[in-house]
Amino acid sequence: MSNKDVVDPITLRNALGCFTTGVTVVTTCNDGVDAGVTVNSFNSVSLDPPMVLWSLAKSAGSFNTYHSADHFAVHILAADQEPLSQRFATRGIDKFAEVDFHRGVGEVPILDGCSAVFHCKTVYRYEGGDHEIYVGQVEKLEHFDRKALVFHGGKYALAVPKIKPEPVVDDGRSRGFSANSLTYLMGLVYFQLMKRASAELQKRGITETEMAVLNILAIETKRSAAEINSLVQVSGYRVDDAVLEDMATKKLIALMDGGDALRATLLDAGSALLREHLAFIQALEDDALPDEAYAETVLAKDLLKATARKLLQAD
Repeated sequence: MSNKDVVDPITLRNALGCFTTGVTVVTTCNDGVDAGVTVNSFNSVSLDPPMVLWSLAKSAGSFNTYHSADHFAVHILAADQEPLSQRFATRGIDKFAEVDFHRGVGEVPILDGCSAVFHCKTVYRYEGGDHEIYVGQVEKLEHFDRKALVFHGGKYALAVPKIKPEPVVDDGRSRGFSANSLTYLMGLVYFQLMKRASAELQKRGITETEMAVLNILAIETKRSAAEINSLVQVSGYRVDDAVLEDMATKKLIALMDGGDALRATLLDAGSALLREHLAFIQALEDDALPDEAYAETVLAKDLLKATARKLLQAD
């Protein structure tokens, strides 16, 4: 092979990164010693008999434990288990400390909360360059309805199925806007949630503007009306001394003379009200979101954050 035909390891790794894979943690127990490692070299071998394979670097600290183990378990991690993946990819720590698990086939540690778990008996071991390849026969399978964590281009990613859009029925509420418009959909969700949130505030005799003030003061206290207004006006709220004085009357904040302007500090009653309302908002969101929508929710929030940054930079 000529020099020009030699495959550079870094180039090879980058090219392989174009292939999206799932993220797994493979665990075993050998002579009472537990081991676990994050792996993306997992694949199916056979359906009948049910067999899977994965590979482990010979340089891995737990290599000897896996090499002579009779059983192992492959855990396909769920979308919210990125911290677990990072933990089992870290050397020199007790990987099972503070991790919820139970024992499976062969007394192998089985991690909780995964998308699927394959309990396997080791049936073959093969040389694979700087890795050893393990083939296991699946003796028990657990499959849960959880979105899987994936890896692409050297980064963790989220897998969301592409859904064919359903035909849009004009119900008369979206005339002038496409019912598939991002602006329309964002507005629809926002106003439906805020209608419920505003009703809850009205029961307490609190306005949305006052709640915005409490949010700002929870981050940093002793702010003037002008300072608070500069932070909340992007959301359409307007704060002046009269707003702060009304809140002081309600015992939500205290006002002090700051020399150049009145300055507001958060009182215990205001802090408690803020916590309760944030919990109410979170409950509204949780109830409104479809079941098992973790991946979609993360992606939607990332999109909205990026869109907000772009719009604010343009102002």
